Amino acid sequence: TVAYEALPAFVPVISAGLGFRSLSAVSLTLCNAAVVATTRQLPPCEIGSPYSQVTSFEAGFRSVVGRGRFTTTLTAFQTDVANELVFAVDSGGFETQRASTRRGIVGSLLARPTPWLLVSTALSLQTATFDTLVAGTSHYVPEVPAYLWRTDVNANGTLLRLNNAPLTGRVGVGYTLLGGRHVNDRIMAPT
Repeated sequence: TVAYEALPAFVPVISAGLGFRSLSAVSLTLCNAAVVATTRQLPPCEIGSPYSQVTSFEAGFRSVVGRGRFTTTLTAFQTDVANELVFAVDSGGFETQRASTRRGIVGSLLARPTPWLLVSTALSLQTATFDTLVAGTSHYVPEVPAYLWRTDVNANGTLLRLNNAPLTGRVGVGYTLLGGRHVNDRIMAPT
């Protein structure tokens, strides 16, 4: 990650990463069961790798104003996953496909207008597709929402003092809106 404070209220940020993610727990269970079922001892998951390489890129900016009371961010991202594990209706199980790409933007606001109030909100808009084993075709990655919005409001402070000790209280509420997720290319789950 590289950030440069061009102006006090405008900090461009870029980042890149290389890592891995595990495939679903179902694939790990199936892999372990297949290893146990064989008559010879196989190294763990010789049948198929339980991990997928991930490459990520982000570019955006961060702004902090009001003596740190308000922080906003806006970031564009792309994440490439080397192979995607998707549920195949025709086989009734999970199948490994080719690479997937997730692209989108994320914006957030963190505000502490008073010492007792904290408000945060973030909106993510994205699309995710994967290449199939059939050359030249791609599909939407199932279960990735088109948008995700989360807002939290928290209040805390001293309610009263008992024998010179503060009695504090906290209250919070949050809301998540999960946009439609692809079940397949034609069917989307409701928001």
